[in-house]
Amino acid sequence: MRAAVTEEIHSTSIRELATAIDRLLEEGVDAHRDATSIRWLVQQGTRLESVISSSAAAFDASGDWALYGAKTSSAWLARTCRLPKAVARRIVKRGRHLRHLPAAEKAFQSGEINAAHVDAVVAVRRPDNEETLARDEAVLVKQAKRLPFEHFVKAVTYWDQLADPDGSEEAAEERRNRRDVYLEASISGMYLGAMTLDPISGSIVAGELGRIEEEFFKADWARAREERGGNPAVEDLWRTPAQRRADALVEMAARSALVQPDG
Repeated sequence: MRAAVTEEIHSTSIRELATAIDRLLEEGVDAHRDATSIRWLVQQGTRLESVISSSAAAFDASGDWALYGAKTSSAWLARTCRLPKAVARRIVKRGRHLRHLPAAEKAFQSGEINAAHVDAVVAVRRPDNEETLARDEAVLVKQAKRLPFEHFVKAVTYWDQLADPDGSEEAAEERRNRRDVYLEASISGMYLGAMTLDPISGSIVAGELGRIEEEFFKADWARAREERGGNPAVEDLWRTPAQRRADALVEMAARSALVQPDG
């Protein structure tokens, strides 16, 4: 299945990329469903995202989008590529900031960090901390390369607080004021809910939830090996990831109930 082409593509590299993707599709998923292939595919997809972001920012700076009757480059991108407006704005914004984040741009281009890492740094980049960020950018990128993403976001949040204690404290308080948890029984008796937490509180809850979920995953894996023998597949586990997270949340509450008030 080949991608539909309605306009002439002038870039030889883009034509070659489209051909390479055609070959991947023709090979079928069984040809690259191993761990190494998946890792490399994700890395190359990340590198392509870096090209898209930088190219979109260059298109934005050129003003050519106005020739198509668009009010902004992100509006053109959303309409032409049928993207959610928020996604289109994020792509252009990311590309604009990358011009001033050389370490992040280099790591993004190599696939060592991804768009989410870049967006986390962009989110804290402001006119009042540009010099500080330029000084510390390489350190943040180094952390992005080695930390789990949730821990990296927490590190960026701490950096922002240290870089601009007054402004960051105010912003952090605003985010914390939006905290909310909803958990109510439905007509059928099932409980439905959602939560909104500030970065630090969310990191605490997510970290403990993830730790217990990992315990359950190891237990499920051991059970599958005992029942099926050999090396089971993820599909052989008796709980889905969503079910393990739900069970982990219940386990968090159960363990909390066992802790003494002065514990």
